[in-house]
Amino acid sequence: MPVPALVSTPGAANANTYADLAYYKTFIATRRPKLSWATLAAGSTIDDDLTVDLLAAAKLLDSGFVWTGQPANATQALIAPRIGWLNRNGVLIDLSIVPDGMKDAQCELAATLHDGDVITDDEAAKANVRSVKADTVAVEFQSVSDSLEAVNAAMRRRESQFTYLSMPAKVRMYLVPSWYVQAEMSRDAIFEVL
Repeated sequence: MPVPALVSTPGAANANTYADLAYYKTFIATRRPKLSWATLAAGSTIDDDLTVDLLAAAKLLDSGFVWTGQPANATQALIAPRIGWLNRNGVLIDLSIVPDGMKDAQCELAATLHDGDVITDDEAAKANVRSVKADTVAVEFQSVSDSLEAVNAAMRRRESQFTYLSMPAKVRMYLVPSWYVQAEMSRDAIFEVL
């Protein structure tokens, strides 16, 4: 099956990515720490893989948050652009563009997917594994009651409003916090989850 073409036109009804392939390649080339496959990405030998990374990352990014604002138009395929979004300096973002922060978040998520990192609910997290030792095999488990990550995982399993917590922090750091809803849970509700 052929890899679909990337469509990065802001607000388009057939858009399937925020960043185009050239943007992603530049992101990879300038990202630190350097990715082990960055040299391959500079050429064209893995363009299909990079395209698939971007397509998957756009879908996960769109569904991984409750976004603020309103779509720029009723027929747009992707979440952004949005009416009411401000940049980090508090300036209204033009509706004819997708902000670089959104593109960068997509590229970071795409690179994470390319590396094969698990985004949510990996087996170690489900088992509350704190560490694994290879020589003389040892596994250390964390206490569910004292682990913030365990609380976050429990909230993700219970409430879709907390799905943004399953996005890696390195992806969330590119997004302006006002672009998405950051749900709060009262202390009583946290203890109920545990």
